[in-house]
Amino acid sequence: MQKQRSDARLQAFLLTNELLPSKPKRKPRTPKEPTAVLEWMDEDSDPEINQENWDDTMQQLTHLLIDISIRNSYHHFWNVQASGMGWRSTSGEAQVRASTGAELLQKILPHTDCHFRIFRQHNTLRLQNYHHDSPVGNEWYTITAMNSKAVDQGYKEGLF
Repeated sequence: MQKQRSDARLQAFLLTNELLPSKPKRKPRTPKEPTAVLEWMDEDSDPEINQENWDDTMQQLTHLLIDISIRNSYHHFWNVQASGMGWRSTSGEAQVRASTGAELLQKILPHTDCHFRIFRQHNTLRLQNYHHDSPVGNEWYTITAMNSKAVDQGYKEGLF
């Protein structure tokens, strides 16, 4: 016991007086920045091109929704949790029935000119929304597929 203490003291003395080489410092791990799998930031002045881009984006979103709900027998039922909504930064939760990406966005986003980024985390979509009441994108929606038990409960409660 005495020997261990003296060895530790000796090592500390050598390190503080720079007589022992110190261990190389590891580079701090930087967290991986999530990458948007889909985004709508279009401001094209040509309405025809804008509509084509919108249609393509909605088709990709529909495919994403099918992909995250593939294990679920109820493909058109979604639980949506929102935070930072609007200028009052309110939060809420809703159960939504939607069969396409456009239908889902029409039901959850404010009816104004919106720009958004969608991030995928396993079987969850995180949507960051920008609009005149949330210009820096503090509005977030978390979208998950509902399981059969939750859908049955929603029907019992008259949500759908």
